Amino acid sequence: MSNVLSNLHVGAKLNSILFATDLSIESRKPLRHAISIARHYGSTLFVVYVVSSLGYAMAGREAEALAVKAAERDMAEFQYDLHHLGILNGLDCYFVVLEGDIREELESIVWAKHIDLVVVGTSGRHGLDKFFLGSVAEQVFRHFTCPVLTVGPHSVEDWQHGQAENHKPFLFITSFHEASRKALQYAVSLANRFEEQLVMLHVLPKKHYDASSDATKSREQAELLVIDHLKRLLPADVALAKSPVFIAASDRTAEGVLNAASRLHAQAIIMGARHAADNFIATHYPWSTAHQVIRGAECPVLTVRG
Repeated sequence: MSNVLSNLHVGAKLNSILFATDLSIESRKPLRHAISIARHYGSTLFVVYVVSSLGYAMAGREAEALAVKAAERDMAEFQYDLHHLGILNGLDCYFVVLEGDIREELESIVWAKHIDLVVVGTSGRHGLDKFFLGSVAEQVFRHFTCPVLTVGPHSVEDWQHGQAENHKPFLFITSFHEASRKALQYAVSLANRFEEQLVMLHVLPKKHYDASSDATKSREQAELLVIDHLKRLLPADVALAKSPVFIAASDRTAEGVLNAASRLHAQAIIMGARHAADNFIATHYPWSTAHQVIRGAECPVLTVRG
């Protein structure tokens, strides 16, 4: 059993959380998710806006300086509104405006502040959608050492949405690669922190959904093996708030994940991403699949790099 799994009973630590914002109204949805997680973990929250130097390369330094000043005013108003509404009561929260390359600046503050989780949205006035779900986002997922929680366009408004009695499980998807194993400790930690059920899912490859009787028998056998493998991922000494559920689905990966998340009314999807050196684009969960899951999910998606 891997060292990562042997530490699962301890749970993931989220001492500091970074929320990347573009200061738009739309950015308040992912902020609510960041705040809810910060409250449960007692985390320090950093709200960060980066003025992209790329947009002012032709306009010159003076125009960029004016943009930074405007951003600082907007951030101050944003901070005032949040405090006035009482949204940040009891939270240790800092507001930061930076300028430069967006990915580089975010990566720099992640290292400097020892950030344990980055929370981002996928829609906004300054191209946040294109940024975080485009080529730069690929680099974020490949190179950031901390997990990234992405709140997509179809995600619910709040981390715990709806009536208190409507419990929503956390959906952990795995390819059985080591990267998925690290993500599992976050899935266990979240399920326990929010006292919700953990559902563990593996999506079988295309060959298992042929309609012939032989293929159906083969699929059923494969599903039983997958469920057994899923069960063995959790050591006997790992304590969960509620009994876990194990699912093997025969579907295309992104569709299988989204269908399961929708059916379960999942509170969040947790998935692993391989290290950049392992060529994340060619893994069991390639960028195209992660992109589809984030874009289509009705809940946030937590990506954990192995």
